[in-house]
Amino acid sequence: MCAARNPVYDHDLADVDLGDARLDRRACLILAAILLRPNDSFPQVFDTNAELEAYYRFTNNPKVRAGALLHSHSAASWRRATMCGNTVLLLHDTTEHTFDGDETRIGLSKRGKHQSFWSHVTLAVAETNAPQAFGVVGLRAYLCDDGVWTWARSDGSGEPIRKGSDRWIDGFHEVVGTTPAGLDVIHVADREGDAYPMFCALSSLNQAFVIRAAHNRTLADDAGKVKDALAGVQHCVVREVELASRTDRRPPKTKATHPTRDTRPAKLAMRATAATVKRPMGSAAELPDALTMNVVEVNELETPEGCSPIHWMLWTTLPVETPAQIERVVDIYRRRWIIEEFFRSLKTGCAFSKRQAESLDALLRTQALLLPVAVALLNLRTLARTDPKLPWSAAISERQLRILQDAQPKHKLTKRSNVRAVMLAIAAFGGHIKNNGEPGWITLGRGFEDLLERESGWLAAERWMAKGRP
Repeated sequence: MCAARNPVYDHDLADVDLGDARLDRRACLILAAILLRPNDSFPQVFDTNAELEAYYRFTNNPKVRAGALLHSHSAASWRRATMCGNTVLLLHDTTEHTFDGDETRIGLSKRGKHQSFWSHVTLAVAETNAPQAFGVVGLRAYLCDDGVWTWARSDGSGEPIRKGSDRWIDGFHEVVGTTPAGLDVIHVADREGDAYPMFCALSSLNQAFVIRAAHNRTLADDAGKVKDALAGVQHCVVREVELASRTDRRPPKTKATHPTRDTRPAKLAMRATAATVKRPMGSAAELPDALTMNVVEVNELETPEGCSPIHWMLWTTLPVETPAQIERVVDIYRRRWIIEEFFRSLKTGCAFSKRQAESLDALLRTQALLLPVAVALLNLRTLARTDPKLPWSAAISERQLRILQDAQPKHKLTKRSNVRAVMLAIAAFGGHIKNNGEPGWITLGRGFEDLLERESGWLAAERWMAKGRP
């Protein structure tokens, strides 16, 4: 085991079991080195050729199972979630990792001039106004070739799945099987999660969920469509919210369903009802003929000219009998954007998309090593945006505060400073200028790297002084 350098996330691999104590220690040492320089390439992360060679041997070692690295991080994530004392949201989504370069990487799918694989991720997040991310509690890798999806296991084997949407059901089952007893969780997914078999599976396991509708489903007993049932319901909640921005640097398919937009206020009208939906044609015969759920509809009022109006239909097992309950369902769904930010933290803040590895297996091991770092960066940025008045201690340790006070005197940090002031001070290490707007992931990653490197030197000095040396 290696000594922890980051007080919150470095212990995520403390319990890793790779079947070899030397490999366990190497995993901790690699994580500590990456935490110091999360945005750098691996030749920059490791100070000597010997350390770099040790890293490459580690990520190419068949004895190092990505699943074991993930299990250790997930276990630590569940521990943090259990300690929070609040309901935990399990955010599910899929993202594609694409890699450039002329050399063929073993095990990846071809996509034009690029190579790629997909990650289906479950991120545990607190249901609070400042939603702290606890970590990744579920992750499966997939390949997609000519529309055929294959689950790429961490042991190097593959297993075709019947259809792409099955990855959502598999992901839900995986997480349900590891959720600590007594922990109150709610599953959250976007429109890709709108699948009748998934609704049935979650309902049969008494799992709460909020899933955005992709289909105007048919009601049982020839009662028409879901929109018909909602049409006769009065809106009972109207409130203004701040919509998060969507950048233009996204796949065309994603931009078609989620148009690019700037951050803006929106007035939302909400209504809800219960609906019994009919089993779709073509679904497995063993599924129930009908399923009763609640549905919440959200419509934007007075949409600014040139903007796409908000319209959501949300399937849920949560109660919707009062305005407060309806608002809770909508607020839970609005937390879903955090997993998109997590993907940006992983791909850009930790530069995963630029990592040089020769095979899918090596990339999966690298991804598992980067998860704690991506979560740390995500929390720093998310807390500063969602609840900027939180105290500095929500994001950094007291030692890190002292380092920032010493190295960034212009920011005038004190014990009364908030988390946003801390984020800006860290971003300044990465070259951010306060008047230039919000810091990007690359800038924040570099700043975080600088802070952790300074902390490493600070710790070395403390150890030196503790031995009574002048």
